[in-house]
Amino acid sequence: MLIIGALLCLISTLPFLSQSLKVVVKEEKIVTKIGDNVQMICSAVSEKVGCSFTSPIGKTFILNNKFAADEGGRIHAFDTNESGDCAMNITNIKQADSGTWRCNVTCTKCDNGKYDVGTNKIDVIVAIPPAEVYLTIDDNRVTDSIEMNLEETKTKSIKCIAAGAHFQPEFNWFLANSILKDVEISESKENVEDGKVNFMSSLVYKGDHEDFNKTLKCEVDHKGHTDTHLEDENNIAKAVLNLSFKPVLLKWSGENNVEVKFKANPEPTDCHWKLIAGQKEPNASLGPPIPAALAPLEKPSNDTFESCEILEAVTDGEYTAIFNSTLQKILFLEVTNELGTSEFKPNYIIKSESGHTIYVLIFFLIAIGIVICVFGLIYMYYKQKGRVGSFIEYPLPNRYSVNG
Repeated sequence: MLIIGALLCLISTLPFLSQSLKVVVKEEKIVTKIGDNVQMICSAVSEKVGCSFTSPIGKTFILNNKFAADEGGRIHAFDTNESGDCAMNITNIKQADSGTWRCNVTCTKCDNGKYDVGTNKIDVIVAIPPAEVYLTIDDNRVTDSIEMNLEETKTKSIKCIAAGAHFQPEFNWFLANSILKDVEISESKENVEDGKVNFMSSLVYKGDHEDFNKTLKCEVDHKGHTDTHLEDENNIAKAVLNLSFKPVLLKWSGENNVEVKFKANPEPTDCHWKLIAGQKEPNASLGPPIPAALAPLEKPSNDTFESCEILEAVTDGEYTAIFNSTLQKILFLEVTNELGTSEFKPNYIIKSESGHTIYVLIFFLIAIGIVICVFGLIYMYYKQKGRVGSFIEYPLPNRYSVNG
């Protein structure tokens, strides 16, 4: 009792004592969550005779020995085996434990034998996880899908909100489980009640038909999340990208059987094989039609050679049109849906201003090669001729001349 009384008296006179004792802390800031355990350690350069901690609300905990405890043992001292350490363990962390703690260390073997005291502080942050995580577009909450017409809108700002949290979380954006990189992301926050904050991450999404039907996901990493939060995916907000666009060519392949893969959403409403202007091949024969899930959509118009049949989309709005004919080199495919019409042609066919189809790439490369070869031969010819001329005009001296 005498020792405790002396310590209380000593602590009460701390403001009047010399405070030259240097005290260092093991961790200046500790981020934890409700229910966790926290250890706080302050160290003096000399042996201590007194040790105490002061809570954020001003309550003092005197730790006169390694068995000292308070609040039914929830807060207690522990031994680090270092004579200059003042150490305290807090179990079952509460929200009230959040704030700045002060440790006070007193010694007698410093300042010429006088009592000396040193203090330092430790910031304890009890992180409160977001009450919910959700997506918004133009302040409207997103539920299951994000609707976007790529023919009208190329970009869209999508906001991920971690609502009612304490302590800054980390946001990560994913598309089909692949983390998004090199994208425009900005973060902001707004204060709400009880010192909590709505933390926000805004993504500028650039629409791409390849993303159709993929899942966009925002994942929040917060110190306050428990294993249960993570297992239940309470830290995740996601939505399916329901993108609309007119038909887009994916691949044109085949020689005898032309196979064209394309993507469209909504589904195609019209599809025709057409002759490229100025091309004629009257003796060509059509092969048998390919079985398809969709029947021919309508009869050919004047410039239409044959209506096409489309194999029904298997996944993600992808369709295939197949044509069996010797006309594949002078045909193109025209596909229409609610958003517009697209024309698909073989990669090697380019239409000139006169309306004729030419194999531009092949002939152009051949022509360039011929020109380079001709100029190279001319250059070599004149270069060789110049050497011969200089030899005739300035013959080499005869090293065996009699006059020499």
